[in-house]
Amino acid sequence: MAVIVPAIGQLLWGEPLNNALLGLDAAIQGKVSTAEFATLTAQVAAIQVQASNAQTTANQALTVANNVPGTITVSGVAPTSPTTGKYWDNGANLYRYNGTSWQPPNFIRPTVTNQASFPAIGSVVSGAWTDFTSGQFPPITVQVPPSGMVKVTIGGAVRNTNSTTSTGWMSWRASGAVTMGSPHENRGISTQGARTYASRTFVITGMTPGLNLTITPQYWFSSVGASTTVTGATDGQLIVEPIPL
Repeated sequence: MAVIVPAIGQLLWGEPLNNALLGLDAAIQGKVSTAEFATLTAQVAAIQVQASNAQTTANQALTVANNVPGTITVSGVAPTSPTTGKYWDNGANLYRYNGTSWQPPNFIRPTVTNQASFPAIGSVVSGAWTDFTSGQFPPITVQVPPSGMVKVTIGGAVRNTNSTTSTGWMSWRASGAVTMGSPHENRGISTQGARTYASRTFVITGMTPGLNLTITPQYWFSSVGASTTVTGATDGQLIVEPIPL
């Protein structure tokens, strides 16, 4: 009767396991005593346990190695126990583990602020670009990405029916990584003698990566009516999105 030596035994333990198995083979054929047979059986069992433990350790080491930051695992299933910076290619998309979840490697969430209020008519400035206070319409500060580009979108409801020629604007200024003040017409929304609900997007380019950029929402009115139903800039939303590449 022949005994087939398991591949794991040959790979991890070589001669010790092979000799023990050959001894068992001899015992089966009546060539060793009962005591020797028991000893050989125990030896094989011990070696097999050690081989199994070695395989478990090797598998654990392989899992750790596969989850090293910067390495990429190609699999239909996300790697288990990933470390921050680990990449996973599921065959359709590439993802990076950020310490909490898998995200596209250049994924950046937009920063958003919503307008809370508009100044009382008695304090509304006319004929000049004026910052909303942080309590009225908060500014946004972001870090310039490696591309040096940031997309800014502002939207809201602008009205000025004080006269048929009265105008009103909602826009923003930039400071920090780049300075952008007046004129605002190329990046704002406006109305003349009416009410306008709109949004506008502008891409800032050529900034130095790593610097902080602050976007502050502003308003401008040529004249001010008697109430906010006549003159106002409300329901505003400011969105700032760094462009990763």
